[in-house]
Amino acid sequence: NSSPSWAPACFPSLVVKPGFRIGGEQEAMASAPAMASMGTAPTRAQMKKFLESGIAMMKSDTTREELKDPAILKPGTHLKEKQREGWDPEGIDRDIGCKALDEIDDKDSELRTLQMDFLTTSMRVYLRSLEDRKPPELERVKLMDRETIVEFFDSCNVKMQLPETMKMLCEEAKNTKRPPGQAIIDLQRKQLEVLGFEADHGCKKLSEIREKFPDDK
Repeated sequence: NSSPSWAPACFPSLVVKPGFRIGGEQEAMASAPAMASMGTAPTRAQMKKFLESGIAMMKSDTTREELKDPAILKPGTHLKEKQREGWDPEGIDRDIGCKALDEIDDKDSELRTLQMDFLTTSMRVYLRSLEDRKPPELERVKLMDRETIVEFFDSCNVKMQLPETMKMLCEEAKNTKRPPGQAIIDLQRKQLEVLGFEADHGCKKLSEIREKFPDDK
């Protein structure tokens, strides 16, 4: 099985989609400052600072412009690395810091709220980065490469879990008195075009996955 091309860092117990757990894999950079002590968990204040500064970083114009750079082949992975770098100024090992965030006490409503804000901001910024990189012309002939297929499925699953998407689908079902199947299809077709493939052509290429990638499980 392959790893998803994107998932927000630091919350291994939260699930983006079946079989894919949210959690950063990036190692601490060699240039990172010396850690306070190996195995030292962050304090509550450090966790709060990490979440607040991470949210601000993701919402910044600087980050948005950085993620537009075509030299960055996977903006989601790049965003995850930037998230995890937030532990470095505190001298906290990145994996240990993320593990501590995953174990925030359910009774700590302030940190829990910040944690969910960090997560939803990650999702929105990731999707926005793909929209910002949408090519000026849609592909109507070529095959869809494996990386784009994976990005499509990842981004669709992320999109489906946004609060605003769930609200829209609930309202659609309430108004039409039936499951919001067409609304979901419309979201998926739009996402194909965000990734540069004309919707009908993209759907055709997706239908050929088993034929083109017979051994890819």
